[in-house]
Amino acid sequence: MGKSRHTKLGLIFATLSILAITAAVGLACTPAKVLAAGAPAAIVAIPTTTPQSAAWSGGYYGRRDFDSPLEARVLDASGNPVSGVTVTLTAPSDGPTVGLGTETKTTDANGIATSDNVGGNDINGSFEVTASAPGVSTPAVFELTNASSTPYTVTAAASFPDTAQPNTPFVPDLQVTVTDGNNNPISGVDVTFTAYTAEDSGFAGEASALFAGNQASVDVTTNVLGVATAPTLTASGVLGTYVVTASTPSGYVPAWWQLTNSDQSPRTIVAIPTTTPQSAAWSGGYYGSYGFASPLEARVLDANGNPVSGVTVTFTAPSNGPTLSFGTETKTTGANGIATSDSPGGINGTGSFEVSADAAGVVSSAVFELTNASSSPYTVTAATASTPQTAPVSTQFASSLAVTVTDLNNVPVSDVQVTFAAFTASESGNAGSATGIFAGGQQSVTEVTDVNGQAVAPAFTANSVTGSYVATAWTADGYQPAMFQLSNAFGDTTPPTTIVSGADTNWHNSAVTLTFTATDNSGGSGVDYTQYSTNGGTTWTKGTTVTISTAGTTTVKYRSTDKAGNTETAKSCTVRIDTGVPATTAKAATVKRNKKVTFKFSVTDPAPSCGSAKVTIQIKKGTKVVKTLKVGVKGTNTPLSYKWKAALKKGSYTYRVLATDVAGNKATTIGSAKLTVT
Repeated sequence: MGKSRHTKLGLIFATLSILAITAAVGLACTPAKVLAAGAPAAIVAIPTTTPQSAAWSGGYYGRRDFDSPLEARVLDASGNPVSGVTVTLTAPSDGPTVGLGTETKTTDANGIATSDNVGGNDINGSFEVTASAPGVSTPAVFELTNASSTPYTVTAAASFPDTAQPNTPFVPDLQVTVTDGNNNPISGVDVTFTAYTAEDSGFAGEASALFAGNQASVDVTTNVLGVATAPTLTASGVLGTYVVTASTPSGYVPAWWQLTNSDQSPRTIVAIPTTTPQSAAWSGGYYGSYGFASPLEARVLDANGNPVSGVTVTFTAPSNGPTLSFGTETKTTGANGIATSDSPGGINGTGSFEVSADAAGVVSSAVFELTNASSSPYTVTAATASTPQTAPVSTQFASSLAVTVTDLNNVPVSDVQVTFAAFTASESGNAGSATGIFAGGQQSVTEVTDVNGQAVAPAFTANSVTGSYVATAWTADGYQPAMFQLSNAFGDTTPPTTIVSGADTNWHNSAVTLTFTATDNSGGSGVDYTQYSTNGGTTWTKGTTVTISTAGTTTVKYRSTDKAGNTETAKSCTVRIDTGVPATTAKAATVKRNKKVTFKFSVTDPAPSCGSAKVTIQIKKGTKVVKTLKVGVKGTNTPLSYKWKAALKKGSYTYRVLATDVAGNKATTIGSAKLTVT
């Protein structure tokens, strides 16, 4: 990367500090796998620390203080950060430089080694500081400048975009103002706007954007107000976060924007079932309260069922009657798409009520069923055999869902209504639509406890989707519902088999229709669907027939999936279509009677061509055909010849070359030439 590109990277610097905090917060919320790092293979400068420019503060005791210490990250061959590595930072020994000279630092858990605070000497000019590590051949390079006392300041407009859908423009356009040391706007200054990839910006992936004209970097000149506005910036089709900078040749610190290509738009919001329903008993005393066991949790999902982070969720409790003390509050979803309320406390007496959770762009609210209960709530306990359980898809679970209801003295309570309800995997905090249904096709049923305080739900059957989910059981006065951990697994492990009809090895001169027929193994779950692909498996289309009309050779892949989710290995067939009409040419020939004549001719066939044609030579005397020669199949688009003993009377003849390509296209342009027999 050249010096000018390093200069453009300057504004990325402050970004990574923010991202590091964001990552730390995310890690605190979401468990992550830790991968063991290998030996050092590369060292890179953190782009928020290069390039940098420091101006002389003035006066006898003036100084140049760079904004950020220098930071270098050590990576292994797989791109994982390596901790505990000694990094040596080396500055020039003369000319413009910084005071650190040579110093060593050790990488932390993020693979980053950080220098001491950097101060430039009193010599103006640009220079490089390197960072090296054992076993790494190419050092990281920091581009630094000891600037004059009156550099430009490049300031990003207060209103700027931060997110765009893939392949759509960011709105509004990026804009900066350039001012001098006295904060006066400067016109006629060239500002370079540069969009970097996610990887160049210190993130993972290849997400980026391009300015109008498909340019990653553009130059714009400031107007009389010192303002430079970039052309329209359009997000690429790759999701991710990256940095865009705006810099000037004399800029002190470039402006920068952290942008994200994202198609995550909230579509649904669901209550986490472990937080609804809930019942809280009055704690007693003048200052008693209804303390619910769990905060309310709602998950926001996009159209594909993926969690959406950073969404504002509003929890709303009733304004009168039994309710919660927080009334209305807003929370933001974390990396797992979940927004969590403050610990809820019930007020305004006993009774059941609902709390809703809403988010912008979501049509239906998530609903939490809560009860301010009496001082003697029931306890609902799931039977040991009921949870956890696993059943094959579309199969009844071995043990019915059952609970025991007891009072505060652990005495079984009879004649209590217990509601059993099954949730989907996504409603349960997992991905997918796996769930189950009770006998009669119901998602929830109500049963009454017997003399032993036990309530047993009807038979419960897994649906046809694999995955894990929960079912709950609660009572109107229950303190906490019972929870059942359930999973649907594959029972059928054999994929179906698909055959194709309509495919052969021949060339055709019209469209070809393929028909796919799939069968599942005996006792299997049955065929769910068949797919085909005409682009090498990049995209698949569901269907049992496809018509190919494109000329040339088309490879069609096909496969089928059964209702247990087993997909067969893709098979393929080839369709060959040639719709081009061939043409022939012929050259005059002379031969002595009863000697061999060599006919020279050609058959041309427009691309895409089947490559060969059946050829016949017809010899005429006047209008009468005196001889027909079956030449056979010959290649097309190449000079051809055919020898024949001229058993003809002396005289002049005409011969014609007739051809039909192997796809069945008959030549309409017929080549003919004179044949002279002497």
